[in-house]
Amino acid sequence: MKLRRYFLFGIGGTVIALTAIILLASQFILANNYQQLETQDVKAQVQQVVDTFQNDIGSFNITDIHWAAPPQPRPAPTGQGRGNVDLRLVEKIGFDTGSAVMVLDQENNIIFRNQGKSSANHAAPSIPTSVLPEMPSENPFTNAHNTQRPLKGLINLPEGTLMMVSIPLPAGGGRIIWGRYFDEAEIQHLSDVTNLDIQAVSYDEDNVPAEFQRAKNNLSNADSFYSEAENNHTLAGYRLMNDVYGKPSIILRIQIPRTIYQVGQGGLTNFALVLILCVIAAGGAVYLLLEQVILGSITALNGNIGSTTPPAAATTYQIDEFNKLATGIQSLIAARIVVEQKLQESYAKLESRVEERTSELFTINAGLQQQLDTNKQIQAALAEARDKALESLQARSQMLANVSHDARTPLTIINLNTEMLQQGRHGEMNAKQNEVLDRILTATRQLFNFMSNMLGESQLENGKISLVKMVYEPKLLVEGLVSMLKPLAENKGLAMHVEADLALPSNTMGDPERLKQVITNLCENAIKFTKTGEIQVKAYRKDQFNWVIQVHDTGCGIPREAQNRIFEAYWQVENTGIPSANRGVGLGLSIVKQLVQLMNGTITVESEVGKGTIFTVTLPLENDSPQLVIEPIKQPNRIANPSSFEFS
Repeated sequence: MKLRRYFLFGIGGTVIALTAIILLASQFILANNYQQLETQDVKAQVQQVVDTFQNDIGSFNITDIHWAAPPQPRPAPTGQGRGNVDLRLVEKIGFDTGSAVMVLDQENNIIFRNQGKSSANHAAPSIPTSVLPEMPSENPFTNAHNTQRPLKGLINLPEGTLMMVSIPLPAGGGRIIWGRYFDEAEIQHLSDVTNLDIQAVSYDEDNVPAEFQRAKNNLSNADSFYSEAENNHTLAGYRLMNDVYGKPSIILRIQIPRTIYQVGQGGLTNFALVLILCVIAAGGAVYLLLEQVILGSITALNGNIGSTTPPAAATTYQIDEFNKLATGIQSLIAARIVVEQKLQESYAKLESRVEERTSELFTINAGLQQQLDTNKQIQAALAEARDKALESLQARSQMLANVSHDARTPLTIINLNTEMLQQGRHGEMNAKQNEVLDRILTATRQLFNFMSNMLGESQLENGKISLVKMVYEPKLLVEGLVSMLKPLAENKGLAMHVEADLALPSNTMGDPERLKQVITNLCENAIKFTKTGEIQVKAYRKDQFNWVIQVHDTGCGIPREAQNRIFEAYWQVENTGIPSANRGVGLGLSIVKQLVQLMNGTITVESEVGKGTIFTVTLPLENDSPQLVIEPIKQPNRIANPSSFEFS
């Protein structure tokens, strides 16, 4: 969008917003003023009707007539007077005023009553006797105790609402009551006198028009005036008239044209038109001024910016800032031309360099492609060598497994025959011979352990070992195994103890032979690396689901940096003080850890150099199923003498 559009939209939006704000404010202020003027006008008109109504009632109060007889009264004709009241005069005045008259004595007895006349000079109803209540003292019109002043007002009777005046009589006592019904004729009379459209309803009337009902809901003794606009042309005002008891009696309604409102609306319309024209003119003037002073200059500057050559002559603007800006733009254009020339030269040089580098890259790519082909040939040769090495390794592993398995039988025979010789089954042996036989047994057992570990490691790597699950008693298994290994510890002068927790279950599920293999390796390892002290084996229940086997020795210990590697195959701790011939090949702990993991257990080590080592094996208790469950072994690996495994 161009700059002129921005300015045009901005000025137009400002003009529209300003006009709307002024119109709304004027509408709010002037409309409220017009409404207040209307309310005051209709209130004055209503007050005029009320004053006229009060004058009509006051017309009964003829106070300038002396009702009392003169000092020397003239006798009235028979039947023409009562006491000191000239009834003929009373009747005449009542006829002249169009009102009914009632004369009462001190006891409120009626001594005279006549009829009034209507607006058409027809006879009007006389004052009914219902004006005399059962308790005269409650009626201010008939209360004889208040004889000092006349009373006037409205009174609601079953026959209708009366406009009444009660005038006290002089010393003779009693009252004269003048009255006229507030009916359609009276309302028409008020309309004729005031030239207003007047309506009235009784306050206690039930079925009244909706407009009277709204006025009734908004009128009260404290606020007896209410007005409302019926439409754009008519305004109605309401006034509540109370009776002599101070209770609501009638609701007066006048209707007047909304002249002030219509004049005000016309004035607002004219004001809005004039305002819109003035604002449009002001906006146009502002836009023209901006066009001449700012926008034209900006357009010229924009043209200079887009030019590829410096302007021939400097343009002069009306605003000093634009002159400075034009000078700066000219400098920028000149600098841009210089930069473009240098860029063109650099581009030409760059193209030549790119061509040179492209030819060099082609040469390098050809060499790289040749090297890639050579690498592919080398990778193919390496893959072939790797496959041959894997085949050779697998064949060697299988050969070691076969050799280890086949060598176990003759080693077992040598071991048994040596033990039979020691036991004297082939004759008595002397001390020297027994010593030689001990060395033969030790060497045989070491070779047997070596072959067994080689076979076990091979089977574990190939995944050919599975557990045989059967029911066994953990306490008896641990105690029996320790008792079998105890002589081996005593031969080195070591004490060996076992502590089996009575809380261990009487039976559980598992592979007791593999568990014996784990415990035997840990115990023989402790015996091997302990010179003095003792080996302690503990078995206890850890919680509801697990039990623990712990082997604690007082041997040389394991350095902290070596504790993370002792479970690796063929890895051994150096500087243990044990001859290499008796240390094995480093497969014992690797086999132990793999067997424990195969049993869904864990093994941890705690050790300090010179103070001993603690191996802790945690195994799950599987005592939920009392039946024997056997998982087949892919390749048999039963060991004739589990106590002869070596731990390294």
